[in-house]
Amino acid sequence: MDIEELYALLNMERRTKSLQRFPEKEIKQYLSRLRAIQRKLLMSEEEWKRRRRVEEELEMAENYVRDIIKFRARKVANCAIFASLVSMSPLVSCTKDMTDGEREIFLNLCEHLRMIYKKLVSEEVQKNDKH
Repeated sequence: MDIEELYALLNMERRTKSLQRFPEKEIKQYLSRLRAIQRKLLMSEEEWKRRRRVEEELEMAENYVRDIIKFRARKVANCAIFASLVSMSPLVSCTKDMTDGEREIFLNLCEHLRMIYKKLVSEEVQKNDKH
């Protein structure tokens, strides 16, 4: 994983409606590697320039990851809303490229949305029965 691959993943998440494969382990390793380099570099003038480049890349990478997570969160929420509205099984194809954490959020959202929809429908039925 490098900054270009991370940027490509960000663009894919931005341009597509479906979730892309999220190389969670590779991203964590890349960020850890940058942080380790940053810590090891001394403050001599030569190393200072390299350290600054590493810090800039690390900041950019962290921003990309944050943006990717935001795009993915919207997609997970939209998928849960759709799955709940049409009474689909929570294990729809959109869960294929979800991380374990995203899948847990998706399943919890589906459960809560179904409860809310069920309550709304029963209230509407009760309202209509009174008329």
